[in-house]
Amino acid sequence: MSASTYERTASTQANLPYRPFDVVVMGEILVEVATDVAFGHGVPAQLGISGDALNVAAAAAAAGARTGLLAVLTDDDLGQAIAARIRELGISDELLRFRTGQQGVYLVHSDPDGQREFSYARNGSVGSTLAPEDVDTAVFSTARAVIAGGIACAISATSRAAVLKASAVSRRFVFDPNFRPRLTSVEEATAVLAELAPRTFLATPSFPGKRPRCWTAARRRRQRRSSAASGRRTWP
Repeated sequence: MSASTYERTASTQANLPYRPFDVVVMGEILVEVATDVAFGHGVPAQLGISGDALNVAAAAAAAGARTGLLAVLTDDDLGQAIAARIRELGISDELLRFRTGQQGVYLVHSDPDGQREFSYARNGSVGSTLAPEDVDTAVFSTARAVIAGGIACAISATSRAAVLKASAVSRRFVFDPNFRPRLTSVEEATAVLAELAPRTFLATPSFPGKRPRCWTAARRRRQRRSSAASGRRTWP
């Protein structure tokens, strides 16, 4: 879909009665470059579209939920190709934003034991420009569930602020800490978790690796607060 076609489609959608989303996911979409061997010149690779936010949104859409994805894509052919893939997965493109910039990329290969090695090129990516003004309060407050993760909080200060705003206006906010030491420190991740905890309906286990020990205190504080609020759940 060209940019002009997308704009006409968005304009047409704007004139239709608004239908709230069952699930809204927010985060960064990445281009995946996958190989079967270690990275090197001339190594065959397969391109794909991935990222934790896209994976969650695809799963929700496959389960039958009306799913929206808030992410920032490049305003070029690559961005349109990613948007097309998002639609192929049954995810609404209504919340996508398009800006000038560079799409985040990661390279991945698996060794003979099935262990994956990652290398990221995402510093200053267009996805990291996600900001509080991208969070439409009317959309997020009417969605049945809003899902975000620790990666979105780690890639930039504006993206973290967008997650915080979403958590404040959402009816049911789901948070996956998804701690990545290459993106953030234990101290910063703990501070984000502690701030989001009182607003979180469901906190999911973090993977890969174990949760840092210092998160335990924040989790216990969240559980004590949650015990006084009916309807809230958290993983043990």
